[in-house]
Amino acid sequence: MNSFLEILSSFFLLYAMYSLASMSGLFSERSGVINIGIEGSMVIGAVWFSLLYSEMAPTVGTYGSVIISLLVSIIITALYTQILSITTVRYLADHVIAGTGLNLMAPALAILTSGIMTENTAVVVIPDLKDFNIPLGNGSHFSLLGLYVTILAIIFSSVAWFFLNKTKYGLRLKASGENPYALETSGISVNKMKYIAITLSGALAGLAGSIFVFDKQFTFSVLGNGFISIGILIFGQWTVIGTVIGSGLIAILVAIFQNWVVVFAGTSQSGFLLNIIPFVIPILGLMIFKNVSGPSALGKPFKKDMR
Repeated sequence: MNSFLEILSSFFLLYAMYSLASMSGLFSERSGVINIGIEGSMVIGAVWFSLLYSEMAPTVGTYGSVIISLLVSIIITALYTQILSITTVRYLADHVIAGTGLNLMAPALAILTSGIMTENTAVVVIPDLKDFNIPLGNGSHFSLLGLYVTILAIIFSSVAWFFLNKTKYGLRLKASGENPYALETSGISVNKMKYIAITLSGALAGLAGSIFVFDKQFTFSVLGNGFISIGILIFGQWTVIGTVIGSGLIAILVAIFQNWVVVFAGTSQSGFLLNIIPFVIPILGLMIFKNVSGPSALGKPFKKDMR
C-alpha cells in the first residue's frame, strides 16, 4: 500500500510538471514560435523558487513562502523568455538557435544567482516541505503539494482548451501560427499575439520548474524534463487534449520506473537509467509521429511586407 501511495505521489508531481511544461510549448508553438528553450526556462523557475523559499520559509512560514516563491519564479521566468520573443519576433532570428541559447544560458545564470544570494554554487538545498507531506514510513511520504498542483494543472488545461477553441483571442493566437498574414490583414497584430504567447509560455515553464524542486535538491539542472515536454507536445499533436493524455502516460511510466529502480534494482548505478529517459522520449516521439507537422507557419519569420 505504501509503495502504491509513493508511486501516486510521484505521479501527481510528474503529471503537473509535464502538463504545464508541455502547455508552455503548446502556447508558444501555436503562435508560430518554436520553443525548445523550455528546459532552460524551467531551470530559471526552479532556481528562483528554491532560493526564495529557502530564504523566506523560516520567517514567513511554509504556505506563504510557497505562494510568494511560485509567483516570483513565474514572473522572472516570463521575463527571461522575452529573450526568445525579442530575438525571434523582433529580429527574426532562427527559433531553434534562440531556444538553444536559452537552454545554454540558464544553468550559468542559475549558478550566478545562487552565488550572489547564498555564496553556494554547488547545490541549492530547499527545506523539507513537511507541512505538505504525509509520512508513509521507511523515510517515504505522500506529497499533498503534488495533489494540489495536479488539480491546478487540470484546471488550467480546461481553461486553456476553452481559451484556444472557444474564444476570439485563442482563435487569433492559433491563426498567428497557421496564417499570420491573413490575421494581420484583418487588423490584428501578429507580433503582439506572439509576444503574449511567449510570455505565457515562460510563465508556465517557470511554474513547471518550481514543481520539479518540490521534493528534491536543485543542482542547476531539471534533468531533461523540458525535453520530455517537447516529446509530449509532439505526441499530443499540438492539442490540449493530446498533451494532457501524453503527460498522464509519461508521468505514470516514469513514476513506476523510478520506484522500480529504488526498490528492485538496488544499486546506485541503476539510478543513472533515469537520466536517459528525457532524451529517449523525444526521439521515440519523432520516430513514431514523423509525419505529423505542427502549425503551418511554425518557425517561419513573419514580416508585414511579405506575402
